[in-house]
Amino acid sequence: MAGGWSLVAICVYFLLNQRFHLVQSGWVGIGDDEPVHPPPGWEVLRYYAPMLAWGPLVISVAADYRRRAAMIRRMEKA
Repeated sequence: MAGGWSLVAICVYFLLNQRFHLVQSGWVGIGDDEPVHPPPGWEVLRYYAPMLAWGPLVISVAADYRRRAAMIRRMEKA
């Protein structure tokens, strides 16, 4: 579950940084002759949007596993 919460925290930080510019990011090139590329537009968001669901999905799977494992342990003791 810690991994899921870490993913949620990273996504929240990313969204807050995009909105409030907590960390100013500029162009980072490899060398002086590296061409400047325009920033990607909103159409790229559709490729990254599923990553926002990854953290909550990991948390829900881990919680369900914990619930099922506890149920099996209770059945074995009875």
